[in-house]
Amino acid sequence: MEKLNELARNVTNIQITDAVDILLVATLFYLLFSMIKGTRSAFVLRGLISLIFIGFFVYLIASFFNLLVLKSIFKQFWIIGILLFIIVFNPEIRRALAFLGQTKILGRLFLKEEYIDEIVKAVIEMSAKRIGGLIVFENETSLKSLAETGIEMDSKIKSEVIRTIFTPNTPLHDGAVLIVGERIEAVGCIITQLTKRTDLSEELGTRHRAALGLTEETDAVTIVISEETGTISYVRNGRMTRNLNEETLRRVLIRTFSIEKEEYGKLER
Repeated sequence: MEKLNELARNVTNIQITDAVDILLVATLFYLLFSMIKGTRSAFVLRGLISLIFIGFFVYLIASFFNLLVLKSIFKQFWIIGILLFIIVFNPEIRRALAFLGQTKILGRLFLKEEYIDEIVKAVIEMSAKRIGGLIVFENETSLKSLAETGIEMDSKIKSEVIRTIFTPNTPLHDGAVLIVGERIEAVGCIITQLTKRTDLSEELGTRHRAALGLTEETDAVTIVISEETGTISYVRNGRMTRNLNEETLRRVLIRTFSIEKEEYGKLER
């Protein structure tokens, strides 16, 4: 009875700072779930959180009944939770560190709609002719290392240029086009970090796996045109949206890259 009264007193002594602390932790978990929502990592995280709560519950029971051995074991249970988190979410942690280490000031990519239209035109024509292609847009994370695997170009974004680069049976056909800012910076780029996911359809070839791998490690955005089916895919944050048509492709690119004219004027000044 005395232990219950002590527990009740502790509950009533919760301060405002404790409430803020709990709110911050809840916000962090919400942001984490938002990042990995729809991926297998979300299920793993739920399982890990459940395991931590079970350990905490066992620790409370051991404390209440003064079970010293069990209490001493589960008192350090949070260390096991941290180790499991690091092991299970190693790719996500590595991606976050890469983002922090390579983030550029004002490096966010914005494209005027005229350039978006040029990209859409090229992709739709390539899709109709089943010409494979992989277009990579650098965002805040620097892709200088990717550019170095290809050939420097520094060209204006034009539909004809993109289609020419991916012309079948040419040296640059199998590589990726890298767009930085509003210029085609490099062509024939080789993406080495293919995704390690094992739940992908057999229809997805090397281009799709390269796009997934790159967006799992960086904040880049990619467009993939399938050489076998002509299917257009949009890949970001390790997630792939397939079977885009001209309308949906233009809409998703505008939503990703377009900004209001007033904001654009501020950046130009």
